[in-house]
Amino acid sequence: MRSILIVMLLTFNSNAGHAQNWKTDLALLKGEESRPVEKKIASKTRSNLAYFLYQSSIGFYQKHISAQIGANCIYEVTCSRFSRQLVDEFGVVKGVFMSLDRVGRCNKLAYMETLPARINFSGKVMEHLDDYHLH
Repeated sequence: MRSILIVMLLTFNSNAGHAQNWKTDLALLKGEESRPVEKKIASKTRSNLAYFLYQSSIGFYQKHISAQIGANCIYEVTCSRFSRQLVDEFGVVKGVFMSLDRVGRCNKLAYMETLPARINFSGKVMEHLDDYHLH
């Protein structure tokens, strides 16, 4: 049972089992150790079944459910759009857990504890994908 779980985690998580991230892996494969890798991954196609299932379920939520309940998100980029960006950047497993963290902070209490510098003129909290990277 444990071996099946490990194989599933390795299959679903694009970064599992690597000491480096995918950017440095691509740079090593291309022989570009000294040059930084571009951040654009939108053109990269993924063949992971979990990725497609997650993206289609988020798309269904955005098209059918979110349109019915209204846009009351306190963030500048809605939680579902930010979740798509997180999954594109970090992989399915890590992106889902980071998305759950974001959704857990999507309430008025977290809004009151936000630094004023992160709130834009329209009253929305600005959060960027770079905030989730370890520097």
